[in-house]
Amino acid sequence: MAVVLTSSQDSLRHNVFRPHAFIVESSTSDNFKAMTGIAASLVRDIALYLIALPALFVALAIVRRRAWWGDLRAAALGGAFTIALVKIAGALYFHERPFVVQHVAPLIAHAPDNAFPSDHLAACGLAVAFLIGRDRPLAILATLCAVAIGYARIAAALHWPIDIASGFALGAAAMLAADALLRYLFPERPGIALRER
Repeated sequence: MAVVLTSSQDSLRHNVFRPHAFIVESSTSDNFKAMTGIAASLVRDIALYLIALPALFVALAIVRRRAWWGDLRAAALGGAFTIALVKIAGALYFHERPFVVQHVAPLIAHAPDNAFPSDHLAACGLAVAFLIGRDRPLAILATLCAVAIGYARIAAALHWPIDIASGFALGAAAMLAADALLRYLFPERPGIALRER
């Protein structure tokens, strides 16, 4: 399926302040009939299951560094901050999912609830921000996973690009805030430090 982003007045009907003004459209008459077999299965699997890899990378970094107390505390606080930011953002802005606006069946069955922001990409942003100062090679791999997950969830008509970008940014900001807070509160604890010197 060839996916292109085109501007549309219809996408602004419910909220004139939507910042993206994009609709994901197919070059065929049916958005998803062109995506069949292996391609559709791959998009579904990436959109649903690839999120496990960034989480695994975080666990691997914690085990490799052995700064158990500091890293586990940072990951837990970053997770709590991420959940809070995602909930607040979702309460402040409602965004209909693409399959609702386009009147098509999504590749993955989903309730027609708020698309903003993407929970999956918030988790990816959290993982990348956690890893960037602790294990850069794993951070790069987690970033590649985030790109693949974001594209797959757009192709599956579950999210708009702004949902993907915002989710990632919220997760990363939450993790960076958690690290900064812990370094401020516990400057003497070596486990709070990021990359080993």
